[in-house]
Amino acid sequence: MVQIGKNLSGKFGFGVNINNSGKIRAVMSNHNHDSSYYQSTSSQSFNDDKWHHLVMVQNGRERNLTVLVDKIKILDFETSTQLHSALDKAFVGRAPYLNRYYKGKIDEVKIWNVALDSSQVLMSSSLVRLDTNIPTIPSVTLSSSNNSQNLAKPGDNLTLDFTVSEDIPQPTVNLAGHAVIPSNSSGDGKTWQAVYRVDNTTLNENVSFNIGFSDASGNVGDNVTTVTSGTPIFVDTEPPFLSQVKIRSNNDNSTLAKAQEMIFLEFESSEKIKITKKILTT
Repeated sequence: MVQIGKNLSGKFGFGVNINNSGKIRAVMSNHNHDSSYYQSTSSQSFNDDKWHHLVMVQNGRERNLTVLVDKIKILDFETSTQLHSALDKAFVGRAPYLNRYYKGKIDEVKIWNVALDSSQVLMSSSLVRLDTNIPTIPSVTLSSSNNSQNLAKPGDNLTLDFTVSEDIPQPTVNLAGHAVIPSNSSGDGKTWQAVYRVDNTTLNENVSFNIGFSDASGNVGDNVTTVTSGTPIFVDTEPPFLSQVKIRSNNDNSTLAKAQEMIFLEFESSEKIKITKKILTT
């Protein structure tokens, strides 16, 4: 991420970077040898899409290198070497002698001409980051556990999945007329899921929802009420009923039937139905 100067052989002086696993690595080369350097790598990973405050202190008198992240010391090791007067350049976001670049965002870089003590480090971490970005929800899907994807009956689950553009505190969700607490099982603050179990009190209508949200800075996003993909889901909590039920035959006397004549069962239903079994008994 940041490299300060070069040694007498033209290699980097000292610096800090992050590897592919998200671990912080601090390096300091020997005063005058390009093949000798001191390094240490953190045990924690920091590639979590969150902002972190990093401080690296090179104490020439005590000959050690210290790295703190979010006010917590993660690295502290002896270098047994000192910087030299030839340090003249700082490289931010790339290595000084390789075509290697940092992939990420760097908000602010400060270089002090003294080794900060612990109290000064704490003061330097008391920064205010300006956040003017309004969070958005680019992906919203609604699904039903019913065999028919566009229907839901009592006992079925309605699942609202949505993804936010940035890490946010818990949003508010109203699903099918009921307040539902969404979950963020990944812990990233971006991928959320709200589940509502349909019961007999759920209104018979197309499922509606409303997502209210804001980011940690208080920037309020526009409420979301529509899916980005998928079809509407209709809640049906009313069982069908039959009326005008009658039985007749094609005999001249429709209340009688003889061999080879047909019997008809006629009725009207309150809604479109699927008949799964027909039994006629005598």
